[in-house]
Amino acid sequence: MTGLEDHLHGLWLPLVTPFQGGALDEKSLRRLTRHYSAQGIDGFILGATSGEGMTLRGAELERLVAIVRDEMAAGRRNLPVCLGLSGADTARLKERLDETADWPIDGYLIASPYYVRPSQRGLLAHFETLADHAAWPLALYNIPYRTSVNITNQTMLRLAEHNNIVGLKDCGASREQSIALLRDRPKDFRVLTGEDANYFEALGDGADGGIVLSAHVETATFAAVYAEMKRGNHDAALARWQEVAGLTRLLFTEPSPAPAKYWLWRCGLIDSPEVRLPMVEVSSEPRPRSIARSSDGRRSRRSFLRLSPRAGRGRNLRTQIPGEGELPRVLWLTGPQCPSHPPHGASTPRLRSDAYRCPPKLLEGGMTMGHRTRATAASQFAPTDLLKGILVVSSFGFWAVMLGLMPVLLFRVWLA
Repeated sequence: MTGLEDHLHGLWLPLVTPFQGGALDEKSLRRLTRHYSAQGIDGFILGATSGEGMTLRGAELERLVAIVRDEMAAGRRNLPVCLGLSGADTARLKERLDETADWPIDGYLIASPYYVRPSQRGLLAHFETLADHAAWPLALYNIPYRTSVNITNQTMLRLAEHNNIVGLKDCGASREQSIALLRDRPKDFRVLTGEDANYFEALGDGADGGIVLSAHVETATFAAVYAEMKRGNHDAALARWQEVAGLTRLLFTEPSPAPAKYWLWRCGLIDSPEVRLPMVEVSSEPRPRSIARSSDGRRSRRSFLRLSPRAGRGRNLRTQIPGEGELPRVLWLTGPQCPSHPPHGASTPRLRSDAYRCPPKLLEGGMTMGHRTRATAASQFAPTDLLKGILVVSSFGFWAVMLGLMPVLLFRVWLA
């Protein structure tokens, strides 16, 4: 374990927490940790929003941390780990800090108190109390659209002066607020964006990195965006970003982390897409996306996403624009099967970024996915598809009969 302030930069992964049968899926967790610790990430966030931390019991959270550390040690890559904590009771959070003080972590990611909507003075007192009490450094988490309270820059700059508050995951109220904070912050105070769709923009504004759920899918590409920006290669970074920009929307078309878990399950990295209530798995019923309309109210053309092969790399996100007047109803999640695509519960022998992609899956109107068994999910068709198939076969049959009868008819005409 190392000083968090020295490592709070680059691409951090808010790791999903795999479940199976209602329990922590330790086998899948080990597989995830081995895979991503060998990729280009700079740290793990455990038990936060993407990790469904608010549904984890204390023993489960402790086991989660222990397994991740154990697998990283086995792989000889010791990445920093932040533990996500949240709550609206300062005293209870102090108890949680005591309970986790001897865990093998490097720091905490602590969100603003939710629901109670404290004043800025209340936020200041809350975080200073926790920072004074914590055995590990704190990174704060400003996400007003979840907590209903925004940490203003004035409050944040005062908190940044505390020697045990070293950074921020910024999902703030506005880009203007974020830019002003980046301009005025202390030199050693780190700011990472937590908005996947704003990753490239935030890096351009001067953020130190990002905590990006979408990096579960195109890890190397997200890491390359940061690396190119760090080297000052803006155009190269933009080119890499454009490969995955649509992915950051696709994985949030339903409440996160359900779409990401579905993708990981289909690729064999986890053995179940299970989430815990009140979260639910991605929809099995088709829900068409809203149709873009022009200013006069008529339907306009729109782009759609296709995850498709690219030589030498795992997946490529392409944006395609249909022809005039076309409004696509279906999207394909495509790509070759894993070299050894496992059934449920089986291990995946080779988990490299270039070794697997999701099997084909028909997506009705975007990220709307069924939950049939992996052996049959890729082969399901809508009833309309079946009808079309029958019509095609019938048409072929009709013309085959006609061609067979043609010589007889011609001979009869010749005799007449």
